[in-house]
Amino acid sequence: MKQARHEFDKSSKWLIQKHGNGMLYLGGVRDVHSWRALQAELVQPRRLPDGLLEVFFRGRDTADYFLLEVATYPEKRISEQALNDLSLAYHQHQVLPELLTVVLHPKGQLRVRGGHEVTSRLQWSQLACQWKVVELWELAAEDLLSAGDVGLGP
Repeated sequence: MKQARHEFDKSSKWLIQKHGNGMLYLGGVRDVHSWRALQAELVQPRRLPDGLLEVFFRGRDTADYFLLEVATYPEKRISEQALNDLSLAYHQHQVLPELLTVVLHPKGQLRVRGGHEVTSRLQWSQLACQWKVVELWELAAEDLLSAGDVGLGP
């Protein structure tokens, strides 16, 4: 009888849990005071995108994905949320979606830039993203009303 095999080798998890310091050493990390293995299966807590659309354009057989975030006011946390949303969707679908943030109302001088980057402490790794931001108060009401879509009314 043939034994069932796992699609992926599970021994790497054991190796990292028991000899993580050795793995770091291979990467050139020295002077470690202490270390511990954490849960490898990361879960996105509470912070999920407002919406994800699968969009088919005319003349294309494959879908494009659009993440949508709606913010009542511009806030600093929107940039981090955008990076989290894009990362989560990329891991799920193996394609980077388009991201649109719609800001409903201005508040003070703060604006959402449509870009964010984070760098690891040792600067080995960097994640950066850019996306489209629409500030609703900047759009012409006539254009929205002429579209004939009741969803654009609010």
